Amino acid sequence: MLVESPTHPDIGLHHNIVGADYRDLPFLNQSTLKKWIELGIETRCPAKFRDWYAQERTKVTDSMKLGSLVDTILLEPMSFDTLFCVVPKDAPSRPSSRSWNAKNPSDATAKAIEYWTEFEKSISRRMVVGHEMLETAKSIVSVLMKESDLMSIFRYCKKAVGIAELQGHLCKCEMDLYSDKTDWLFDLKVSCDASNTEFGFGSTLAKFGYDIQTAFYLDILKALGRHRNGMGFIVVESEPPHYVNVITLPDDDERVEAARVKYRKAIHTLQWHRAQDYWPSYTQWEEAITPRWHMKQAGVQNS
Repeated sequence: MLVESPTHPDIGLHHNIVGADYRDLPFLNQSTLKKWIELGIETRCPAKFRDWYAQERTKVTDSMKLGSLVDTILLEPMSFDTLFCVVPKDAPSRPSSRSWNAKNPSDATAKAIEYWTEFEKSISRRMVVGHEMLETAKSIVSVLMKESDLMSIFRYCKKAVGIAELQGHLCKCEMDLYSDKTDWLFDLKVSCDASNTEFGFGSTLAKFGYDIQTAFYLDILKALGRHRNGMGFIVVESEPPHYVNVITLPDDDERVEAARVKYRKAIHTLQWHRAQDYWPSYTQWEEAITPRWHMKQAGVQNS
């Protein structure tokens, strides 16, 4: 059973830890590990990761906002006002920084500055979204609710936060659709292409590291004694008419196994750099690396 979130959540499954409260939990998550793999391991520039973590970690992109909107409207509509602050359709245009700092702004600019000053006071820790994005999210949810094959998933599964120890370190994950009654974990994705093809969702899966997400989430559940057969991605296209597909990634898939090795290595190396407070920039005097297509074009055999 899911339990209500305590002030300081312990190892286990928790319900009703959402938004900023989840982001404030001081545990490793899959997004941080994926960024470390990208910058610290593959790019070999730990300094870039340090700067990203300090300056950009909490930034939320429009695609992330849309996904969060769809999740909330579909699964937790009662939490909407707690998580989001919607810019009204008739809101005046936000003044530029130059207009904002002008000594003698026009009457219209002065009114707009007053409006946005009051608006910012009302935001608190909520995510700001535009009216058009909200309408898009509502349209997507409307399509999802008509998918009869998915209704049992939406009815019985709930959002949940898992906290467990992996590789000797406390880790966290925020699951879209978890239930004690299902053998699979489900995750809702809004994507430009829901087709199960190499250049469709397959490309999106590789680009955003959903294989790492799958391994990480399933391992947290295993550590809590809740084995699942794999991850089922409920993919809905962001553009009308919002076609829907369900694409699975089993726990014993070799891609998940490879991702498991990758994220476990990332935990150890990241925590070592943190313990040593060691964040070097690029290693200098390296032999050049060129793309495979360039090597082939130049007639050079891969060594």
